[in-house]
Amino acid sequence: MFEDILGKVAHAAWVRKDTEFLESFRPNQVKSKQFLVENILKLKDSFKNVAVLGSWNGILLYELMNDYVEHWHFYDLSAKAHHDRDRYFEFNEMTVNYLSLEGDATKLFQSSSLAKEYDLIINPSCEHMSDIRAVEGPLYALTSNNYTEVSEHINTIEHEEDLAIKNNINDIRYRGTIQIEKPVPYERYCVIGYA
Repeated sequence: MFEDILGKVAHAAWVRKDTEFLESFRPNQVKSKQFLVENILKLKDSFKNVAVLGSWNGILLYELMNDYVEHWHFYDLSAKAHHDRDRYFEFNEMTVNYLSLEGDATKLFQSSSLAKEYDLIINPSCEHMSDIRAVEGPLYALTSNNYTEVSEHINTIEHEEDLAIKNNINDIRYRGTIQIEKPVPYERYCVIGYA
């Protein structure tokens, strides 16, 4: 599986002559997304509509989970993140089964009616944004970390239980931690469950 993904990534980067694009495929990113996806799929392996909040380009998450998802909605502040995803699909001649939505997920998801449109809401980057209160209905899969040495990490935590409490996950189906060693040792936390 990873050979195919890396081949597509290399192809897209080569065509675009863009090394910044490769940033989302660093070993820590792969380890974190694999950790998240493996634990989601232990709980459920079929999803109709999935929202990814703070998606970045979302390609790694998409590639690891697409066989289990009918349709994706990627929310991100960055038009470039959406552009990178679109070019990746174009260069690799992939069928598009997603919408790109540019905007602040913390504001958009204040409305419980929007959240209820999804059966799974993934936030793979909670450390980058204010907490988003879970509502009844969808399964939530959240990750964050305790890596405070990056200025963009405005909402770090110290334990996966903090992630659940701050985001209103009351029915926890999974919680866990992985160790990341570089650039400095830190922990990445995951909580999956319902409001």
